[in-house]
Amino acid sequence: MNHILIIKDSSVFTVFGKKGLEWLREQIKNLDSVDQFILETELYRIDILQTHIKEVEQRILIQTEITEDVTLLMTIIGIDIFTALLFLYEIGDINRFPSASKLSSWLGLVPKVHQSGDGRKQTYERKLKNLERSLRKAQTNPGEVLIQCFSS
Repeated sequence: MNHILIIKDSSVFTVFGKKGLEWLREQIKNLDSVDQFILETELYRIDILQTHIKEVEQRILIQTEITEDVTLLMTIIGIDIFTALLFLYEIGDINRFPSASKLSSWLGLVPKVHQSGDGRKQTYERKLKNLERSLRKAQTNPGEVLIQCFSS
């Protein structure tokens, strides 16, 4: 899911982040009564969902063993405990990759070059078509964190 970026006073933030939700709440007073009701209702739904997400995250944390691999992955900017666990779950036994470059290729981080004659095309493709969508989404989190770091 792509998030809408809001640019205000030289700050960039996503509409569903903390700053974005605060901005949306500020906009309520500028709307007519019907739109105020709709926005307030949707913000209330977001609050309820965020509460449920926190409860689920707490249950996961209670049942999760924090290994050395999880701790190491969390040293990367933008990788939280849940992203680290997701990577380890999807990758499985890391020893099945003979080198870091093989793992990087499996993750789709290494460019694939298509060349014919003088024409050359470079793309980033997943070699495994069944790589979970959740893992692809998790790979974008560090980029989102960088946007937030440089905008604050």
